Amino acid sequence: MSSRASRFQKRNSKPQSNVRHQNSSKKLQSPTSTKKSRITELAQRPSYIIISLLISIFGALGGISGILQLKAYLKDEPGFKFHFTTIGVGTTGPVETGETFTSIIISGTIENDGTKALNINDEGFSLKVKKPDGTIVLARKLMLPQHLVALGDSSETDYKDTKDLQTVFKIPALETVSGSVYFFVSESRASIQTDGNVFIFYCTDLKGKVYSSEHTWMIKAGRNENRIYPQTGVKIFDKNIDSNSQKIPR
Repeated sequence: MSSRASRFQKRNSKPQSNVRHQNSSKKLQSPTSTKKSRITELAQRPSYIIISLLISIFGALGGISGILQLKAYLKDEPGFKFHFTTIGVGTTGPVETGETFTSIIISGTIENDGTKALNINDEGFSLKVKKPDGTIVLARKLMLPQHLVALGDSSETDYKDTKDLQTVFKIPALETVSGSVYFFVSESRASIQTDGNVFIFYCTDLKGKVYSSEHTWMIKAGRNENRIYPQTGVKIFDKNIDSNSQKIPR
């Protein structure tokens, strides 16, 4: 009996030992550790990183209102309007090569109606004349001489009090600056004073963007009167007015 019993116990003891071994090899994972592993795996995905970055930027900008303000800021830019006052065209003496040229003095007010300052490159302001047939005449420029008085056929134009716009390289937002610019071309005076010619006054900012304004030349009937333009400082005295008090002081 004892030997049978012992053999029976040995047979029964083996499965029990195996059960205990199998149970001990299984490790239960808690819900918390499973959740952490999934988050870690998700955080390593590029899409998750990009979305997280966008959410951070969205919060840093102050939500929707901040994004709208940023969009408006990025759209902000300088403005450029040139209000022509006078265009003086005449014949000038030798310039550089000893030849005779046609002078063009543009006077007016530049308005920056934008929301950022207009920073003009070193070229300053330029002028080109577009003829009715499409021909383009590029003008060269000179610094406006001090105490300049232009003698015309029937008038005298005083530029002594006008500002040389070639010295202007920055116009703050919502501000204006008035003055004149002196140009010359090799074309004849008659070809420049032709009806339908378009005077294109322009400049380029530091980023390479071009700003321009146009004025079409139209011959008007002469007026026997003196004209003074306070903003630009230009004074035009008509020679047909017989009055010593109207003459420009030398």
